[in-house]
Amino acid sequence: MSSGESSGGRGPRSQVSVCLATYNGEQYLEEQLQSILPQLLPGDEVIVVDDKSTDGTATILERWQQQFQSEGIASHLEINNFNVGHRETFRRSILLSTRPFVMLSDQDDLWADGRVELMLSEISKSGAGLLFGSLECFGTVNDRIVNPDWTRSGYRELLLYLLRHRWSTFFYGSACCFRRELVDSSLSVANKTHEQWLYAQVLGAGGRVRSSSSFVTYRRMHEENASRTRSWSSALAELPWEYARLLRTYERRRRAGL
Repeated sequence: MSSGESSGGRGPRSQVSVCLATYNGEQYLEEQLQSILPQLLPGDEVIVVDDKSTDGTATILERWQQQFQSEGIASHLEINNFNVGHRETFRRSILLSTRPFVMLSDQDDLWADGRVELMLSEISKSGAGLLFGSLECFGTVNDRIVNPDWTRSGYRELLLYLLRHRWSTFFYGSACCFRRELVDSSLSVANKTHEQWLYAQVLGAGGRVRSSSSFVTYRRMHEENASRTRSWSSALAELPWEYARLLRTYERRRRAGL
């Protein structure tokens, strides 16, 4: 257990970094930040990297930066000089973080009440390097209401099956918490999702990945993000190859004493 780490919710909790990657997110950004702010304490930090938005996202973020700072929460906003894509933007936000524990958030999701305390408690008790929780989807796609309980039915059973086989790259970064000390800048994010990049970092550093049935995030589904959601079939097809590659990375780093 690291210095200052919360133990089962007793005593002062560890500080956290919240990392966001934004791009043209003005429609839902306010609501998202409103769900995050009440869960943070003085000493926490919010890191936002914007991928050169062309709407009012930057203006919203600048206003919220002042709001966070007025609450004693460190806030850093960086705007890319040109569009580099969400993978590299998330990677950059993570590398800018400085607190012992890091949580990610997509620009249009909502945090469940108590997420920070819950995830800090569970990651501390388990000793995991990376912990990911449960989420619920909501919203509409092509005027069809998304089932809000999909992770609480058959899909969760599929996910648990994958976890038993250690295929743990199959998770949403927006529902995770990890130890900052396990992540460095040496591994490129090229040809990886930021979730795969993060998993490779934790595994390569000898950390453990754990899942939790605790509900931590509402994932908003809408036309803009539906096209970027990978299908279960395509993700499943890649898992064995991805796992083999991660094992090779871990073995190389172990032999090198890293």
